[in-house]
Amino acid sequence: DRKQLDGMLRQIVFSKLMTEQLDECGLSLRSLRRIVETLVDTIMASAHDRITYPWQEEERERERAQQQEQAGQAPAQSGRSMPIADGGSGAAPVEYEPSAAMPLSGSSQQATGEPPLRVVDRGEP
Repeated sequence: DRKQLDGMLRQIVFSKLMTEQLDECGLSLRSLRRIVETLVDTIMASAHDRITYPWQEEERERERAQQQEQAGQAPAQSGRSMPIADGGSGAAPVEYEPSAAMPLSGSSQQATGEPPLRVVDRGEP
């Protein structure tokens, strides 16, 4: 919090003044106030949240999947596609994802006639 940081820095400067540690430095109270304000701005700017780049998100997903595998859980699927169970046939799972014509409500097909889900070919045998 900006107010807490400002208060803490002012308290530090005040304690240095009271213990005569700044007597021979040549700084005025106005200069000390500006120093505190600049420090607050600098610390607040360095502590802000950073944007997440796509490659960072991919790394996080890999780490989560590894942690879940180590814990004995199946990794969570990212994105909007999802595997459909094969029913015990031994066949590779098929992935579906919503098509552009995904209906918002009502029928399973819109006027385009396109099904709400389409098969995703991952190129795996």
